Amino acid sequence: MGALLFLSTTAFLTAFYMGRQIWLIFLGKSRSRAAENASESSAIMTVPLMILAALSLVGGFLNLPGVHTFALWLEHTLPVKEVGEFVPWVAVFSSVVALLAIALAWFVYGKIYVEQQSVPPAHRPDDPLRPALAFIFTWMEGKWYIDELYGWLFLKPYAGVSRFLAQTFDPRLIDGAANGLARLTQWSAGQARRIQTGYLRSYALAMMIGLVLILGYLTMANLLAR
Repeated sequence: MGALLFLSTTAFLTAFYMGRQIWLIFLGKSRSRAAENASESSAIMTVPLMILAALSLVGGFLNLPGVHTFALWLEHTLPVKEVGEFVPWVAVFSSVVALLAIALAWFVYGKIYVEQQSVPPAHRPDDPLRPALAFIFTWMEGKWYIDELYGWLFLKPYAGVSRFLAQTFDPRLIDGAANGLARLTQWSAGQARRIQTGYLRSYALAMMIGLVLILGYLTMANLLAR
């Protein structure tokens, strides 16, 4: 019984939502300048939609009472233990619920929408369910505030950590290490540049000093080895 109530509520809300969509979007005059200037999509969009609609219609007949073509086909891929039986009163009840939802959508949106055809879009009344549902309407209009909750739990902390790393860690440590190495290289090059005098006698003297040091090192190592 609980499953039936849950599924019936889902059917009611789905039918009401689709009825609202049909009345507010597809029927009557346009409610905005963009809608007035909108044109039908090209065949590259409409033809696939027609094919999908036809397949959806055919798909509904694959599991008619006593046929069970769809369920038997799924046996090859899914462990279907028992095919569900058709219950007439459940089908009638769900159909009545869906029709009531469509009628309610017409009463709430279709009738009001038809009455407001001559009113400019900016002056048309707000959604009639807003005062009736109060905070529930606001909660649903905010999409249960899932985006806000996600932003508060994940996006804001992540942005804060990223901002800290970008403003503190990166310039002081990463850039500091790279810039420090560059400054050290620049200073070393400046110091080493002083020995590049351009005078041949200076280079000959440096070579002579190096040669004396090498010979002295080899002589001292030879003496110590004895």
